[in-house]
Formats: sequence, C-alpha cells, structure tokens
Amino acid sequence: MDTIDLKNKYKESCDLKLTDGVYDYYVLPNNTTADPESRTIRFSITQEAERLIAISISCTGDTNQLQSFLSKKHHGSVWSCSEKKLQKLTAELIINREIVIVTRSSSEQGHGTFAGEDEIAPEYPGIPFNLGGNSKITIGLIDSETGLPIKNVKLKLHNDGKFKEMLTGNDGKVTLERIKKNSVTDVRCNVMNEFGAHIDNTYSYVRDGYRPVSADAMTKKLWMSDQKKKNSRRSHSYIAFIREVQPKKGDTLDSIATQNGITFKELCLFNWRENNKKKIAELMARDLGCKGISGDPANHPFDGTENLVFVPKPLNENYLSADKTHTFQIKKLGYPMLGGPVVLLVVDEEGNPLKEIECKLLMPDGSEALRKTDEDGNLKIYKTYSGRVKIEIVNYDSSEYSEAVT
Repeated sequence: MDTIDLKNKYKESCDLKLTDGVYDYYVLPNNTTADPESRTIRFSITQEAERLIAISISCTGDTNQLQSFLSKKHHGSVWSCSEKKLQKLTAELIINREIVIVTRSSSEQGHGTFAGEDEIAPEYPGIPFNLGGNSKITIGLIDSETGLPIKNVKLKLHNDGKFKEMLTGNDGKVTLERIKKNSVTDVRCNVMNEFGAHIDNTYSYVRDGYRPVSADAMTKKLWMSDQKKKNSRRSHSYIAFIREVQPKKGDTLDSIATQNGITFKELCLFNWRENNKKKIAELMARDLGCKGISGDPANHPFDGTENLVFVPKPLNENYLSADKTHTFQIKKLGYPMLGGPVVLLVVDEEGNPLKEIECKLLMPDGSEALRKTDEDGNLKIYKTYSGRVKIEIVNYDSSEYSEAVT
C-alpha cells in the first residue's frame, strides 16, 4: 500500500524527509524497521541518493533540514558546506537505510503535516515528471522596476489536473516540460497556506509582460545582494497579489482583515510574523505610526494618518498556453528594516513649519495616499516601496510646495 499513518510511528523517529514533488521519502534511523505494509526502498550507491536530494532541494528550496541532519551525524557544524558537498555527504549517510515512500497528496498539506492529522488533502495529486507530451511552458519573474530576473521564488504549476512545485533559477525562470501541446497551465500560490510566508519573503505581483533591464539595474542588484547577505539562510521566496491598504479613520486591523477575507491573526502573521498581541501593539506603533494603543490591538481605531498595511491575496494566473515564455513583473514590499521613515519638514514661504497640513503622496505605481504633517510640520514617509514619490500639499494657497523624494 502507498500510504500509512506516520503520525505515531515515524513522526519522532524519522531522521530526514525528502520529496520529489510526487512522493515524500522518510529516511529512518539505522536501527528502525518500517511497517511491513509500507512501501520502502534502499539506495545502494550514492549517485541514486544524491539525485533524490538534488530533486528535493529543487522542489522545496530548503537545505536547512539537510544541514541539521549532517550536523547531528557529524557532531559538528557543516553550515559552510557547498550545495554539492551537502548532497554528497547526506547521500553517504542514507545509503542502505530503509526509506518509507508516501504519496505526497496523502502525506502533506503545506509543510510538516503527516498522514493521519486533520488536514485537507491538496486539490491536485503530485505531478509526474512526464505528462505525455512533447511541449513545454516557461514562466519568468522579473523586477518590475529594473527588469532583473528574480531567483528562488516558489511557484506551483498546475497542468492537466496535476501540479509541480518549482523554484525559479538564476535566470528567474522555471520550465515545465513534457506537457501536451494543447494543454493550459495555471500558476498559483496561496501564501496563506504556506508555512513561514510573510511580507519580507513575499513578492507582490504587478503585471504580465516583459520589460528591458533599466540603466540603474546594477545598483539595485548590488542592494539586493547586500540584503541577501543579511539573511543568507532564507531558503526561498513566495509571490502573491499584495494590496497596499491605507487605513481610513475608524478602521481597525480586524476590520481591514475581515474586509479582505482573512483573519486578524493571518494579517499579523503576514505583516510581522507575530501573534502575541502585546508585541503586535509595539509593531503597530513602530511600523504603522499608531499612537495611544490600549487594550486589544485588533480593535485599535486608526486616525487615517498611519502607514500602509499589506494584505495578501492568492496568485492565480490561469490558462497559460504551451510552447511560450510567460513573464510576470513583481516587486518587493515591506516595512523599513533600518533607519526608520523619511522625515520632511514642510514650511511656508517664510520658512515657518506648516502644522497639521494634509499632503497627497503620489506613489510610483500610480496609487495615492494622504498624510498629515505633525504639530512640528514634519511629514513622515515610510519607504515601503522603491522609486520616486511626489508630494503635493492639499488645500493650500500656494502651488509651489511640492517635492520629489527618491
């Protein structure tokens, strides 16, 4: 039989879990015997095991569990291993071990769920590598501002009632091969079902279509490389439709979540990776500019001057034809990690601060937001976007007071 209840028998004893997108492989310790009715294999040469490990990395993008497995067996740190060395060392350790094979659609919904738990099975079974055709489809992801390719983004490609999870390569592309010529492919990603997805590792879908690489692309590329070094152990990213919601007076985080079909908890986990209400209140003050939060932060009323809240929606790009390259433009959003907001002093002709004056912000994507200067004439702008923001003073006699901020 293909599936067994792993919850009690193997959940604690499994040394390492791998996947090929169709099946999950539970590598057992040397002293463990699998259930007689389970489907098992043993690898006798390292090349066989290395191939499975390479496929598993390509499906999940996660090498942390391999590193942990090696660290335990080698009694030391192996975090400096190259990916090739990591594959080889891991393969050597699992040779001749018993490996339980379980159909992925029966064993997992998201990450870390074992058969027998109260979870809904995925909508589609895992995709076989050969779909019976000679055609292919390529999906490319590029930065909407620079045109540079975006790598290590997880996509789920659905075709003919099946799916395969893939990570974009260095060229920002994934290719699904051996599909039928007249078939259509759907690209999907629901970050609400992805364990660990949040604003810092999720790109926002902007539009379809290719754009050339911009003149300032290398500056952006160097900045992105610097950010990667700061978080070098992040395995992969996600993609979603992300609404940049400007809170209105009287709105609350709970009402914004409800209006967008998610829960307050989901909204906070996506924006801050946090569900502790005391910490959420602190983060609302830091990132949104909320003042005087008391009681439940879910019901704290906004006054309309706060910063943007990010609301994720599932990505569903459907009916993509075969034998073509389909390009999606995406962008990075997020709260400022360092340095806080940009603060501008708004003054009149004589240099006097304009207190509590309403200003209109024209965002790089064409959207608008309203902000008010504080009692000292300061206007705070959180750089949760890249590009130029034009600021116009609303209902003021002079039209000379506008400024562009990069």
